[in-house]
Amino acid sequence: SRHFAVLKKIFDALSSDDVTPLPRVDLLLHLEKKHPETLLFLRSAVITRESMTVFDAIESHDDPNVYYGEIERYQELVQDDSSSNVSFTRTKYVVERCTSERDEVHEQVWRGSAGGAA
Repeated sequence: SRHFAVLKKIFDALSSDDVTPLPRVDLLLHLEKKHPETLLFLRSAVITRESMTVFDAIESHDDPNVYYGEIERYQELVQDDSSSNVSFTRTKYVVERCTSERDEVHEQVWRGSAGGAA
């Protein structure tokens, strides 16, 4: 996946080798600023046997660092479609404006998915 290739490049740029961890906060801030599409991918790629997204798996560690080995493990789980480890979800949103509170009437003003509003 190109998103995991992006993660590998980030590790190569910010770390001296594949063994040295990156602070989780630094990694996520870097993704947010420079690779928002990869961050969106991590938030939507669900590892079903762990019942969480790759992003949540990274966030749930007690260790404040992320090791490249973890990323490789998640990549294996995401790419292994044959064992049904992963499904992709996109949260859909609908924004409505109340036009009559008494009659409980609402009008749809926007419909889209995460990252779609600008």
